[in-house]
Amino acid sequence: MTAVRERDFSDSLAMKRSYHAMEILCGTAPANVKILQEKFYVIVTTLFDIFLPNSNGNMNHFGKIFETLLRRHPGPILDMVVIEGKATRLMDQMLPYIYESSVQGAMLGLLFFPTVQHDMKVKRQECYSRLQEMEFLEKVLAFLEFKELPMFVTAASEFLIRMIEDASRTEDSDILFKSLEMQQGADIVGRIVELAATGTDKQREAAISVLNGFLVKSNAPPFRSLMGSSIYSDMPTPVSPLYSVSTSVQELLHPHLQRLCDMLIVEKGGTAAGDAIPSYVLHY
Repeated sequence: MTAVRERDFSDSLAMKRSYHAMEILCGTAPANVKILQEKFYVIVTTLFDIFLPNSNGNMNHFGKIFETLLRRHPGPILDMVVIEGKATRLMDQMLPYIYESSVQGAMLGLLFFPTVQHDMKVKRQECYSRLQEMEFLEKVLAFLEFKELPMFVTAASEFLIRMIEDASRTEDSDILFKSLEMQQGADIVGRIVELAATGTDKQREAAISVLNGFLVKSNAPPFRSLMGSSIYSDMPTPVSPLYSVSTSVQELLHPHLQRLCDMLIVEKGGTAAGDAIPSYVLHY
């Protein structure tokens, strides 16, 4: 599920062609917009060839073009990348490149694009439901266990935090995190705590960051300034859509409180002990 390899950028002529193609596809002139509209499906299909094993394409160029496609044609992009088939383009092609910042940005833009159109909200909700059924959250969390590939551990943690932050400002985004409110939620949280307690330094840092995200960032109401209110007009009231997710994670952490406290004691140079924290504190 990973895609770590060196790309050959020695062909300067190929890089120039790639750059010029990006400039044409991202241009705002009527002729440029017409090309993008008339050749949309060919462009998207060809664009995703960058994830082929023999591709030496520039991921930054991919990100810029994908951003333009999403801004101009969000519905068709969601159809092609997520809703059609089994979301192969997202799950099997983009996700293994989670360590690429441009791919991270493309995935987040795809999941949390702002819209005021009812039909696009419905399509976005359908997208969330499809990804929840396909265990998208679990697959991202699985990267935290790649102790031999710390770049994936760090990338997954960063992606999850950004995902939580963006989701807290997007209507219906709680669907993506429903696993935490279902039967498997206890196992998911337990695995994160285990990594926080026994993982490598990178894994421990990432696991604690993710737990903090679920507990704190998911519960933070979206800030709505006068300028920002038009951007997040999805939100009728300043209440995080992930409030129930935060509450569920709090409850799921109850059985692990003693272990978390022991971790803090050990970090401070003390000795972990089962009776280190009074029982009335643990059940407060």
